[in-house]
Amino acid sequence: MIVTDRYQKIVSLTLLIGLLCFLSGFFWQSSFSRLHTLYFLLVVLPSLLLIPVFIKEQLHHNPLFIMIVIFCLYSLLSLFWTADFQIDFIAKYLKRVLTLLILFYAVYHTLLKYPDSEKIMFVLVMVSGFSLAIYSIVDHIQNDLSGRLELWGGLSDYISSASVYGVLFLLVSRAYLLEKNKYVMFIYFLLALIFILEMMMTQSRGPQLALLLSTPLLFFFIKPVEFKRVYYPLIALALFVLALFVFSDIFDVIFARGFHLSYRDIIWQDSINLSLEKPFLGYGLGTVFEFFIPDYEMMVSHSHNIFLSTWLYTGVMGLALFVSIIVLAIKQCVLDKDQPYSFLAVILIFGLLCLLTNGSYPISRANERWFIFWIPLAFMIAHSIMLRKK
Repeated sequence: MIVTDRYQKIVSLTLLIGLLCFLSGFFWQSSFSRLHTLYFLLVVLPSLLLIPVFIKEQLHHNPLFIMIVIFCLYSLLSLFWTADFQIDFIAKYLKRVLTLLILFYAVYHTLLKYPDSEKIMFVLVMVSGFSLAIYSIVDHIQNDLSGRLELWGGLSDYISSASVYGVLFLLVSRAYLLEKNKYVMFIYFLLALIFILEMMMTQSRGPQLALLLSTPLLFFFIKPVEFKRVYYPLIALALFVLALFVFSDIFDVIFARGFHLSYRDIIWQDSINLSLEKPFLGYGLGTVFEFFIPDYEMMVSHSHNIFLSTWLYTGVMGLALFVSIIVLAIKQCVLDKDQPYSFLAVILIFGLLCLLTNGSYPISRANERWFIFWIPLAFMIAHSIMLRKK
């Protein structure tokens, strides 16, 4: 199939607009379902004629992408040993796999055709995240300072909101560490305060702990860093958090539960027991699970741990493939540590730490798991390919 230059130009512009709308859409779309529809219309449909060429000419040279494709194909294969297999499972998950793989093409194509588009995406995401954060914080203060901060749309879930804003904090922190203009540095610092405030007020301990563990890794990928760039912001941040503990009930809500895992230990144990019954191939991606929580008298549908969920559905084989993706991604960033994109490993690690306490199977429709896992991987692969083409 010969793809005309005119069609390529139209597709390139459409993909740029589509990615801008998609990434900022996490903050203004009323639900993840609408975000997925937006992504499908502006990114997936224009890409259908070009992605075969892309896979043939570019991505087959990238080991990380090869492993992702193998993992996706194996996930589809696992559908066939699902106990209650239905033919419509194939269409459902094939659509999810295709929309996910097209993300990698769309990011690469856009960065290749519009090298400055990444800066535009960064600014747009920062502005969108800042706008929603200010709105939600003001609304929270006007109503009641006690209780947990509530957002809207796909980020109305506390953990989803905290995870996404953790990524924003890491992005703006990196920008702060690299910026030379003191006025722009001050803007980045204020953004960091807003984003960390948003995370604290969601009162979701998992993402907060994940951010605490992953933020120091920025200094491994960003060198050298002047001491004064970090010293004064840390003091200001400490005072800021202290004031938050004094004037709100965040301290009580976060620490009142101590080290209690909020029923996750029960789910994890049940998930492990089930996985041990079919350890090698798992139960198949189409299987429906229900875990009962006696203390809360409720049922949940996934393992609340991305590794346990992957083992449960696709067995040791699927888990090994998934771990291989993570190892290859981090290895690639470490080998290219001097390249600007290498810091994405920090975001990936943060995302995985979040998904350790609230993750389900990796392949899904567009939601917060894409923002903290698949989107960073897409940018890693795109930069890696362009770097090796030079």
